[in-house]
Amino acid sequence: MASPTTPILANRYHLDRIVYSDSAVIAYQARDQILNRVVTVELLRSEKAKDSVSVQRMLAKARNAAIANLPHVAALYDQNSVDQRPFLVLEELAGPALAEMIPLQPQQAILLTEKMAETMEAALANQLPLPEINDQTIHISSEGRIQVLDLGLDQTSPTPGYAVKALGQLLSMTIAGAADLNRVTPLRTLAERATNGEYQSVGDLLMELRSLNQRANTPTTVIPRTHPTIPVPDAARPTPQPARPAPTPSSTTRPAPAVSAPRGVPISPPVVQDEPEPAPRRSIWGIVAAVVVTLLLVAGTIAVW
Repeated sequence: MASPTTPILANRYHLDRIVYSDSAVIAYQARDQILNRVVTVELLRSEKAKDSVSVQRMLAKARNAAIANLPHVAALYDQNSVDQRPFLVLEELAGPALAEMIPLQPQQAILLTEKMAETMEAALANQLPLPEINDQTIHISSEGRIQVLDLGLDQTSPTPGYAVKALGQLLSMTIAGAADLNRVTPLRTLAERATNGEYQSVGDLLMELRSLNQRANTPTTVIPRTHPTIPVPDAARPTPQPARPAPTPSSTTRPAPAVSAPRGVPISPPVVQDEPEPAPRRSIWGIVAAVVVTLLLVAGTIAVW
């Protein structure tokens, strides 16, 4: 066993920090010093090392993980032991633990429960220990990849009923604290029914989950509501005002023609001019008298010469 100052297992795996633990194992993030890669080391607790049943189940767990390759369960790289304590070497953590991400949106919670139901079905079909699914053993990457790091070493009877209840508890956990906590929603009702063991199999629960997810993704057409017309009382209606008569143009003025100017040049207001008065008419007798006087003057001038 590695000492506190040099936490190295089997002269190969350098332990960095604890990522989760349960009553049987402690899991560490570690580095494989030979292959120079980050891994997860799951080590049997020291108090379980003297329990032959726990040791054998840990070894069986490693064999089953290598053979079955369950979906969404971390891949197994190596198995070894130190100080009679077996440990497993699994792939690197996909991302933060579920505990750091809840509550989830309803569709995210449905998708996560669907993936875990697929894992449960595969484990039951192969008669393997069921994954221990909780907010510490489930990790989710930034790309949405889901990873389980524990196969439930303490389970003694992996049954469909146990799996359905575990999935119901997981679904309730992921939506806890959501905005509709006090509302009865189809998703919350489904989680309660699963927790109470009302589904006969994981397949039945998975079918309803997929149906609920399909309904959630189906677009709906919203018809806008039309508001009724409210009659207006006569007292509230505006009183029409009589139209003003158009101004009458003056007899001594005529409207000036519209003047257009080049763009940018201001237009001066038109100047209104009065009409000229007509010249007075002369009578015919006045003209004759003027001609006679002119002739007499001409005749007198000739006589003098």
